Amino acid sequence: LTTVYLWCLLHGKRCKAAAPTGIASANVSLEGTDIKASTIHNTFDFDGNMKTNLDFAKLSHPKVAELMGVEVLLFDEWGTQEAVRIRESLVGL
Repeated sequence: LTTVYLWCLLHGKRCKAAAPTGIASANVSLEGTDIKASTIHNTFDFDGNMKTNLDFAKLSHPKVAELMGVEVLLFDEWGTQEAVRIRESLVGL
């Protein structure tokens, strides 16, 4: 995932990386670059019921504006059990 992220940066693509766990997100990095990932929970501001607290109609909200400006959204460990629950929560966003 780090390699794909680097390719996006080199080709001028606005990208963001996310992973289902903090450990997985910490593994997406490259020293000396802006390459980093957040947890999917943080990226989409999920609550304990896996519902987003973001209102995507409010483009002035910093997280919404950032997500709407992304050209490439990268997900790490997308096949894990936690990611399956997250995928189900993302339907309809």
